[in-house]
Amino acid sequence: MQETNSDAYAKAAVLLEEALAALRIDLAEDLNEGRSDTVREIRDSVLAHLLEQTSGKSRTKVKALQATEGHELLCCAMDLLEIRLEALGSHETGQIDRPLYLEIPAGPPPLPRNVGAVLDSIEGLDSELANQSWIDASEQEQVGLAAALLVMRSGACSRSILRAVFESLMEGAPVCLSEHYAWMLIDAELDGVSQKRRIFVDPATLAAMALIKGQLKRWRLPNAGSARQAALDRRIREGWSALRGRLASRLKLPGHLKALMDATSAHIQLNSVPLLATYASGRLASTSWHESAWVRMLGYDRSGSDEATSDALGREGKGATEESVLSPSDAAISEPADGDDFLKALRRATHPQGTSAAAAEKLGSIISQQTPGTTRWFVAGWLRNLVVDARHGKRKRLRLGTVNYFRSIMASRLVAFLPERLDALGADELTDAFAELVGCIRTPDLKARVSALLRRFNAFCIREGERLPEGYKLPKVGAGRAEVSARHVSDSDYSRAMKLLKSEQDSGANREARVFLSLAYRFGARRAEILGLTLLDARRGNATCDLEIRPNAARALKTGNSLRRLPLSLLTDEEREDLRALWEMRGSVASGKRTDAVRADDQQHRQPVSREIVEETFLFLAGEGDPAGQIPEHPAAERALQALRIESGDSELHLHHLRHAFASRHVLGALLDALPEGAAAQLPQAVLEMKELAKHFHDRVFARAGRLSRRGSMVSMALGHGSDETTYRHYVHGLELLVYATLRATRLRRVH
Repeated sequence: MQETNSDAYAKAAVLLEEALAALRIDLAEDLNEGRSDTVREIRDSVLAHLLEQTSGKSRTKVKALQATEGHELLCCAMDLLEIRLEALGSHETGQIDRPLYLEIPAGPPPLPRNVGAVLDSIEGLDSELANQSWIDASEQEQVGLAAALLVMRSGACSRSILRAVFESLMEGAPVCLSEHYAWMLIDAELDGVSQKRRIFVDPATLAAMALIKGQLKRWRLPNAGSARQAALDRRIREGWSALRGRLASRLKLPGHLKALMDATSAHIQLNSVPLLATYASGRLASTSWHESAWVRMLGYDRSGSDEATSDALGREGKGATEESVLSPSDAAISEPADGDDFLKALRRATHPQGTSAAAAEKLGSIISQQTPGTTRWFVAGWLRNLVVDARHGKRKRLRLGTVNYFRSIMASRLVAFLPERLDALGADELTDAFAELVGCIRTPDLKARVSALLRRFNAFCIREGERLPEGYKLPKVGAGRAEVSARHVSDSDYSRAMKLLKSEQDSGANREARVFLSLAYRFGARRAEILGLTLLDARRGNATCDLEIRPNAARALKTGNSLRRLPLSLLTDEEREDLRALWEMRGSVASGKRTDAVRADDQQHRQPVSREIVEETFLFLAGEGDPAGQIPEHPAAERALQALRIESGDSELHLHHLRHAFASRHVLGALLDALPEGAAAQLPQAVLEMKELAKHFHDRVFARAGRLSRRGSMVSMALGHGSDETTYRHYVHGLELLVYATLRATRLRRVH
């Protein structure tokens, strides 16, 4: 009897979940209205749905149940609902403390009520806007026009995103133009995190933005905080109301701009996938590509100067928004002419082609030439401290290239803006000197980076015994910024880098670099994960086996989710040949039977390798010495990175960006088939080439993912992440481009 009861509750649980899913929209509306009888309304709605299901009168394809069985399942399902409601809120007040929809089975966001009518009104609005003259419209009507176009054509389906666009326009942010695209970069506050987004605009939206540019400069809003946000929201609402009034005789538009946002989001969902609708509505954080990476994907040469790129792109206004595209004054301060012997000596000492030991020795010599306690003495000492003692992440030593970058953006500023001795200034004067050092920087990301490094320099001075005056203040680092380095490595970048590593004399060092680069690009693995692979983990490159990433003596794994297996069939035949050759060479050297490299196809001289050797021998690391100590500056990783930088023209590229590229191409590439007809014509070739790469990945990883066979989950699993959110927020870039392509393709199809 107990077993029968348990079985009934199991069936009832399934029925309840189906009811909650079917009633998703109605329940969400009940909760949003916040009435005092919310619990009763939910209970009645679910009961009515269950009665229809269990009585066999459902119009859906649900098998009719016997009356007695149906009654039992109905009672069990309502019991389960009561338990859930008790867990969520209070029956006495009839209100719910936590949202019920969090307990509803996962699925696409609910469509708004009367979505069909609202979508029809959007189509009518789009046509009407194109048929009217807006030069003689009132300023409020022009604001409403710009807001409506940004929502309908650019996908700004969130108040925060739309507000950020207007903020950027008020600040005179540049609008970038290429042959096929116009865009601007914004910083939108979403879920407490400042997220950089690229907003694409069509010619009509660009013209509307130009119409309101003058009046935006005259707006007088509070300086900051919620008061400024509220004032800006009010201006946008007033603009929408004015637009509705102008078109009232021709169209019946929603009373609130939020309804237009919801309907546009629903339009994106119906014509593509729910993920893009969630992103457009601001409920999914995912940073856009770095500006230099994006223009490179458009086909512009990034190997030259940033000024050349600016000339190729046409910019409206001046000023850049990314750290690698510096204004002339920022660039001059960061890397001044060699007029100062001290700065020249620092540059030579921290050259990234040298070694950390040599850099420390040279910096020590520079320190000995300075008067103790002077600013220059502290600057040289701080750089030496970064080389010798500084750590980041899991206590890893800073790479010399990183120290050189810190030197390039800090040393000349510290020398130029600070006095000969820091203790010569009072608290207010020192505060002003620090503020001036940071305040002269025009690039927001560079300003945040310099502010953070200034704090590290200040802490070093205090540790070294510098008695600074009490009460001085350091400039604040930008609050809430999500520091995501969103650079990209395209498939053509990777192919050219692999060719470069093969075009020179094909030495063992080049082969090591090719194997490292192929594993990083195809598997999205971390630097230490690759360098710490054993021969057993690599399975001799056998296409029917898996590459296994697990902890060992060389390195621990970042998290438990980092323990994973991925099919070696992700590699091409040529890449597996390189892996097999390196595997054979390492195995032969370790076994002592042959000390020179063994070609992978040399069957005559191949020697079997014992299980013990396979388990203990590393694919990249030498058997002598400390394996973990060889990882930070391993030549294979450095050689692969150098090839990537040469072929991409991006000197700021790092190996970690291969993980960003891995996530972006496998998520975006998998979404391309779901886009509407004509969307492909709106995308650059660098994005279109992701389609086949993503298919290759998903076809081979699907079996390994098991129940986690959704697109985002498969990529998260491959990267070793514990959640899809981590992957989307920090590693997937370019979703805004798919949103824009969806909206533009559907509009062009409707117009023509």
